[in-house]
Amino acid sequence: MLAKNMVSFNIDCYDKKFIQERVRWLAVNLDVQISNEHIQNYKKSKVTDAIAEFIWNSLDADANNIIVEFKRNQLEAIESIIIKDDGHGISFDELRETFGEFGGSYKKYRLKSPKGRCFHGKLGHGRYKGFALGSKVVWITSYKQPEEEIVYQYEISGQSDNLKKYLVTDKEKNKNKSTGTTVVIQCVKQSCRNVDIISIIEELEIVFAPYLLAYPGIKISVDDHIINPLNSIRDMHDIDIHIPKEKNFEEINAILKIIEWNKGKNKNRYLCNASGIAITEEPSGINSNMFPHTVYIMSDFIEKLWIENKLEVREFYHTYKKLLNKVENIVRDYYRERLANSAQESIAELKNQGIYPYTSEVKNNIEKIERQVFDICAAKVNTYLRGFKSSRKKTKQFTLRLLRESLEQNPTSMKKVLTEILDLPKEQLDDLANILDRTSLPAIINTTKMLTNRLAFINGLEQILYSPGYEKKLLERSQLHKILIEELWIFGEEYTYGCDDISLTNVLNEQLKWLGREELVQEIPKEELKGLSDIPDVCLYRQYTTGRNDEFKNLVIELKRPKVPLNADELSQIERYAYKVIENKYFDKEKTKWVFILVGSKLSDFAKQKCKQSDRPYGLIIKGENYEVWIREWNQIIQEAKGKLKYLKDKLEYSISDNSEGMSYLRTKYPQFMPD
Repeated sequence: MLAKNMVSFNIDCYDKKFIQERVRWLAVNLDVQISNEHIQNYKKSKVTDAIAEFIWNSLDADANNIIVEFKRNQLEAIESIIIKDDGHGISFDELRETFGEFGGSYKKYRLKSPKGRCFHGKLGHGRYKGFALGSKVVWITSYKQPEEEIVYQYEISGQSDNLKKYLVTDKEKNKNKSTGTTVVIQCVKQSCRNVDIISIIEELEIVFAPYLLAYPGIKISVDDHIINPLNSIRDMHDIDIHIPKEKNFEEINAILKIIEWNKGKNKNRYLCNASGIAITEEPSGINSNMFPHTVYIMSDFIEKLWIENKLEVREFYHTYKKLLNKVENIVRDYYRERLANSAQESIAELKNQGIYPYTSEVKNNIEKIERQVFDICAAKVNTYLRGFKSSRKKTKQFTLRLLRESLEQNPTSMKKVLTEILDLPKEQLDDLANILDRTSLPAIINTTKMLTNRLAFINGLEQILYSPGYEKKLLERSQLHKILIEELWIFGEEYTYGCDDISLTNVLNEQLKWLGREELVQEIPKEELKGLSDIPDVCLYRQYTTGRNDEFKNLVIELKRPKVPLNADELSQIERYAYKVIENKYFDKEKTKWVFILVGSKLSDFAKQKCKQSDRPYGLIIKGENYEVWIREWNQIIQEAKGKLKYLKDKLEYSISDNSEGMSYLRTKYPQFMPD
């Protein structure tokens, strides 16, 4: 049953027969001008947003008591939602202006309600969000006729399949003489029948906190739970913000309200009008799970952007960006001070032990911030660093002194490191300690740096090989060759550097040294070295043995600059290298396997056909007993390298932000080898 001052009615879905039986009540058919796009957007609203809109409408109607009820069936599923208030109701004479004009609410032309409250809604949009919850919405409203003591009541109904039309009954006298509106949302959608009411209540407490704190006499009840943000607030601060008028900036006055909650994971920011009425929500910018909070920016400037339909593109306005920058700095300072204050118990302990590295008082704000950051980190070290408390005094002093030096010498880099460490839960801090028991932090950093450098190198290599501006200028021996000498991992981790840019004669000498047969170098007759004047680009040797300890694998690579397509002449060159090595008895073939690879950016049709051999992998053009000759395209090598690194890349959550990162890596590490 509804409240006594309301006319009872069937809360089941209306059907055509029911409407026909009540046709004598029908007074108005309201046709609303609204686009189908707007309709679909409002029907997708979240449950909390939709309920909040109806509560805001009640508050705009000067309601002091608002009740939200969830009517359930025997299976505890929600069948209907009822929102009741004791506000001034909706005047029948203003009905067409209130409901009949999308974007034309009467509140658009008034600054405040009759009781002096600032309005939340001005555009008449909120009522459509009810259809995100159910397919039928009915308003039963009682209002007092101006200059009369008579209270009238009537009903408005709408259905989700036709939001451009509303049915309205004729007005009748209400004997109870109590004003207010009851909204009944019927035929609740399946997705809304088992929502988490506790979560909805917590979200509503956050949304209405500034308003309820500004108007303490208002009572909002949701499922018999009184919305009272004071029950959940740990701490609260109001900070005045003033941005003076400048040449390109208008003057802004705002109040920044920071509410820290007792529990939860809230990290949001609300843009509000000057009275704290929330208009839109966004992330606060502080990611720490240790700091559940909500930030409210309350300003007439926000409301102005909203009324002028500029709030959605607020980031394009320099004045707003200036306000937001000031807000973010204040919130960061607040969070840092909160952490520093909570660390004082640990800091007092360090001071009592005589190991706190600061002796003088802070002299300015910069020193204050540095000291706060140090205190936060030192408290974490004292609490979580395994073995710190039981260490000798000198060890503790050294650790804290090192921390201080790191902060003072490189504060920007250190701040990023500290932010990551401070956000680690205790379990991950323990994991970090266990890892450091097995390896060193420099080893972890070097390994991670190696991986990120390789990802940047692949990105840069792909650009200089395939970008039109580079492929025509990149030289083979003096540029590409020199860069690759330092990045030979791309051909395989199992190889180590052998030699480069030397004749096959010297390749032979290097191989004999590798095999431990240096004495043969002096014994080889000169006539046996004829024909070994060719100079391959790079020779690699297997870094570790497989199978027998004295078995090896040599990789001989011939590089071609990007603008040169691999054709018959280039294939003939790599084949000639292979045959000269195989035919020369001094090159070991018994325990050494030789692999010759021709690498280029483009393959001619002739080369592509040579790569297609029915009995072997693509690119293997010659396969002998102890040697192989391959043709490889750079794109294949790069994609294989990306594939090998993908797993670690995903685990590190690392990504190349844009192509400039790869090019920056090459220009920084190999400036002398990069083409202009």
